[in-house]
Amino acid sequence: MSRAWRVAFVVAAVAPAVVLVCVEFGVLVWASVAGHPRWPDEHLNLSEAAATRDTAEMVRLIDGGDDPNGHYPVRPGLVDNNAEVHITPLEAAIAIRRAELVDLLFKDGVRLTADEWARLRCVAAMSDDEELIAAVDKGGSGQRDPSCTGRETLW
Repeated sequence: MSRAWRVAFVVAAVAPAVVLVCVEFGVLVWASVAGHPRWPDEHLNLSEAAATRDTAEMVRLIDGGDDPNGHYPVRPGLVDNNAEVHITPLEAAIAIRRAELVDLLFKDGVRLTADEWARLRCVAAMSDDEELIAAVDKGGSGQRDPSCTGRETLW
């Protein structure tokens, strides 16, 4: 094998690794200055944390002072929404049918008026999820089953 072929073989074997090292170094520098370009850090608010089933983030946000009764924007697509909606964490938990999140939110201070409870109870009833309905009922303070005519939507 001639010297030119050996050089070409070494270059062909080493060049991809050198390019990869250079690209990764660039990514590392970028990440140290402006955040990671491959995995952006999407900060969640309390309703988005509920919508994405991030219980730990929910607890952290509530412990940090976020209002579990507040309305927060939720990006499109997180709770079957085609546009941004402003909903409570409880509405997000009911929309994704997670009874354990509903229980957590009631334990962490969610309070509902009779009308709010009736609307959310009707939405839960539409899911036919007995566990979800029972979790929402805990927040109703003994209210009777509401008439659900015209109350079937969250937003």
